[in-house]
Amino acid sequence: MTGIKVLDHVQVEMKKCTKERRSVASAPERGEILARISEWGYKEEMMRWEQAKLDYLRQDDKNSPWFHNLANRRRRVNFISELKGRCGALCSKQSKLESIVV
Repeated sequence: MTGIKVLDHVQVEMKKCTKERRSVASAPERGEILARISEWGYKEEMMRWEQAKLDYLRQDDKNSPWFHNLANRRRRVNFISELKGRCGALCSKQSKLESIVV
């Protein structure tokens, strides 16, 4: 099975479990169903993580727009726009940021 088919299967199973949970009245059965939903959710999360890793490896070092978008997004996320000084005030000017860090 390819990654997309497996991911589709995981999503279908999660939907089945969710529908099943709505129709079950007893608490022990609900607990089992919630455990299965949690397990399928974990599998989906891991599959998405692996897919992202594969995408990165496929696109890495190709100087592609995808890779540049990824690098720019990281730079924006990691950018420090303001710092809190010793007095507790937020500073956003470059000169003051340098004085806080040094």
